[in-house]
Amino acid sequence: RRRRKSRRRGGPPAEKKKKKQQKKKQQKKKQKQKQQQQDGGRGSAYRLEPRLCGGKGGFGSMLRALGAQIEKTTNREACRDLSGRRLRDVNHEKEMAEWLKKQAELDSQKDQRRLERLQSKLQPPRHQFSDTEYQQQCHELSERLEDSVLK
Repeated sequence: RRRRKSRRRGGPPAEKKKKKQQKKKQQKKKQKQKQQQQDGGRGSAYRLEPRLCGGKGGFGSMLRALGAQIEKTTNREACRDLSGRRLRDVNHEKEMAEWLKKQAELDSQKDQRRLERLQSKLQPPRHQFSDTEYQQQCHELSERLEDSVLK
């Protein structure tokens, strides 16, 4: 039964496992004996091996997974240019300069329209009323009025 179970799992049978473990133990014993022979029987020797800093790794894959969750943006206004100023401020200054130019043009156009209106009002009328009969009646009417007031 054991053999069948271990074979089903995909691992070697139990007997092969025992043989591998025995071989490992024998190899360790041989290594210890070699070390003792090299020491000349003076005692145990210690070997220092420096450890490297760091963990198991996987930081890059973690960043990749995090990057997939975050929405990508094309807004670079929070970045700085080579002089250290924020791009948002530089762009705002450009927009203000353009706005001021446009505003100056609009003001000059507004003043020009105002002057044109004033000049059109000061010009003499284009239509002239010249009816001699009407003018004569007006003159007579005004004379009658004066006579009636004076009497």
